[in-house]
Amino acid sequence: MRNYYLRHMACVLVLIGLAGGLPAAAADPGRIVFKSMTGIEQIYVMNADGTGRTQLTFDTCHSERPAWSPGGSRIAFGHSYWSTPGMDGMEIYVMNADGTGQTRLTFNDLYDSQPAWSPDGSRIAFTSFRDGNDEVYVMNADGTGQARLTNNTYADDDSTWSPDGSRIAFTSFRPPVTEIYAMNADGTGQTRITSTGGEMPAWGSGAGIGPMPQVVRAPGAVGLPTDTDSDGRFDDTNGNDRQDFADVVLYFDQLNWIAANEPVVAFDYNANGRVDFADVVWLFDHL
Repeated sequence: MRNYYLRHMACVLVLIGLAGGLPAAAADPGRIVFKSMTGIEQIYVMNADGTGRTQLTFDTCHSERPAWSPGGSRIAFGHSYWSTPGMDGMEIYVMNADGTGQTRLTFNDLYDSQPAWSPDGSRIAFTSFRDGNDEVYVMNADGTGQARLTNNTYADDDSTWSPDGSRIAFTSFRPPVTEIYAMNADGTGQTRITSTGGEMPAWGSGAGIGPMPQVVRAPGAVGLPTDTDSDGRFDDTNGNDRQDFADVVLYFDQLNWIAANEPVVAFDYNANGRVDFADVVWLFDHL
């Protein structure tokens, strides 16, 4: 009886999906954003094979350090007031993935750059020279709530978030040698984690090969989605640490939201290159 009910529900969902239309694909996970190195440094995007190179910023001053938001809908970057790269007048901006909607987040006469998005997309860690040397700061994704996390006479920079957003690793130039430190996301518990020198950390997933897609919590979910069998598919969409029918229901209910906000590679279960209703069917069939 249970199997009959589930099959019946799948048929109903298919009919509803066909009647209501399907969402467009989410941001293409195969794109690379980068800074040009000729003339005035500008932000570009291209496909993973180098094709489709498209300029996103057009200015007489330099831009640098672009960073994708989780889901790939926005890009944070540093933008200078000066035509020559330097410490003065660099501020953090965000823009849509196509270069539109450029919005300034920081307002200082000195260097603010190196943005790093938190895994849930709600915060941005960054480096600022506003207090006389490079320190790690954090702010909300809209630029509010800017707060200093490190406070040393030596530079701290190049921050990177842990996959669960609870920790931040960074480079510190505290003597006698440059090392990697880690701290809680509020700046407490700063601890040196290298002993023979190190810089420019990049926090990985800790499981499997390659970086963990930066997934976010969907509306109506109980937690962050998880990959229950480490195959790269985040099949626990409602975040209750198991795969069950609640995941099918949430995926269907939030199909458009998932397509717009989650990384395609994590939710394209049937590997057709997009988030669509075929993934709902796949999720149901693999219960």
